Amino acid sequence: MRRDAVLSRMSGFGEQGERALPVVSTKLAPPPVEESDVRRPRLDALLSQGTEGAVTLVCAGPGSGKSRAVAGWLAAGTTDRAVAWLTLDETDNDVPTFWLDVLAALNASSALRPDNPLRDMVPTGRFGAGEIRRVQAGLEELTGPLVFVFDDLDEVTNREVLDGLSRLVERPGPTLGLVLISRAEPPLRLQRLRLSGRLCEIRAADLAFDRREAGELFARSGLTLSAPQVRTLLERTEGWAAGLRLAAMSLARADPRAGADQPRRTATAPAAPAAQRAALRDPRS
Repeated sequence: MRRDAVLSRMSGFGEQGERALPVVSTKLAPPPVEESDVRRPRLDALLSQGTEGAVTLVCAGPGSGKSRAVAGWLAAGTTDRAVAWLTLDETDNDVPTFWLDVLAALNASSALRPDNPLRDMVPTGRFGAGEIRRVQAGLEELTGPLVFVFDDLDEVTNREVLDGLSRLVERPGPTLGLVLISRAEPPLRLQRLRLSGRLCEIRAADLAFDRREAGELFARSGLTLSAPQVRTLLERTEGWAAGLRLAAMSLARADPRAGADQPRRTATAPAAPAAQRAALRDPRS
């Protein structure tokens, strides 16, 4: 069934008359990978390793490149799993809307068989343990392994929604790998997974650019910088992705020739914010 038909059928009133917000199709796709984006094989390896377990948590402050890293990993084709992507926002603090979006993301993937009961499931305001169990049962009937990415998880604060997601996280099933992207530690029940070794955690220190990645970022921006300049920018930003990109933009604007004729230009960059610096020092912050 075409995705727009699925979304149309799933929108509107549930069985008990509660109205969920319609699904916005742009929430179901990862951010586009641009030609200037840096390939990061070490992060690809971490993400691939993580999906062999149950849950991967990508947690760091704003501008650290979380969503870009996951989108780049998927675009690189380093996983042969089907993909469901859901970018969360404040509307997902409504229980029917959250589960409507989850089911729409699953329908938009290639992981549901035509007879999978999740294709016909319509969430209502009374979406409790029984309904979540039906979702889990449907996830056990996938066509093959699936990666389900929840982006901007920090947008969700509703306790009932988070409790429902925790149930899914605790028992994702043998063919489902969950990737949770958040600016802050999500209030989910992750400790059991952490203790059992089934939780892969990618933090600010992992996302920080190393010297090779920073050099490639500047090169892809058309800049020719010396090794000391790259090192200075890297030290000032502490590898913070947004800071390095802002520095590249600033240098490119200052020199239309992108620095090719002036490799010894004085390089400056915004420093990483305090919260980001703390996260780089303490991986559990």
